[in-house]
Amino acid sequence: MKRLRQFGVSFVLTALVLLACHASAQDSTPKRFRNSHSEFLRRAALQPVDWYPLGPEAMAIAKQTGKPLLVEVGASWCPFCEAMDREGYGKDEIAQFINQHFIAVRIDCDGQPELAHKLELAQALANLPSGLPLTMFVTPEGKLYEGGGYFPAAPAKYKPSFTEFLQQASSEFETKRFRGELRDINSELQATR
Repeated sequence: MKRLRQFGVSFVLTALVLLACHASAQDSTPKRFRNSHSEFLRRAALQPVDWYPLGPEAMAIAKQTGKPLLVEVGASWCPFCEAMDREGYGKDEIAQFINQHFIAVRIDCDGQPELAHKLELAQALANLPSGLPLTMFVTPEGKLYEGGGYFPAAPAKYKPSFTEFLQQASSEFETKRFRGELRDINSELQATR
């Protein structure tokens, strides 16, 4: 089971990297999603977070800056996605923290359902909460190290606030003290070619 879980996480993250390397070029201005056909992605253009589409630009900037990727998968019909947009990504202080510590990537679940499903499966196989919204933290090398689903504005009984979770993910990356095992996708990528 452990080997299957590792393979599944590696496979999905390999797909993420491959899609990033082969994605079509997108508008590289700060509000990249303003002309998107997706309501979920257009909503991102109204937020102070500097969102990128999944693609070579985001991967290159992550590697160049040494910042991890914050990958957010959601949908316009998802009430928890809308709540996180309003209570988290729409807040200037949270957006400033995200822009300073992460390269933010936004994926529409309805626009890329196969990718969204694989990312959700990878997070579940890594024993991390999954569902929508899906919040993943990935190293610039494509290694999943943290993740979750919906995070409230204020801490709940068993759940940190979104701000606390962002700080935890940033600290894990900076100190290289990861709660879970990093999933190295490089060997899987070589094995599957």
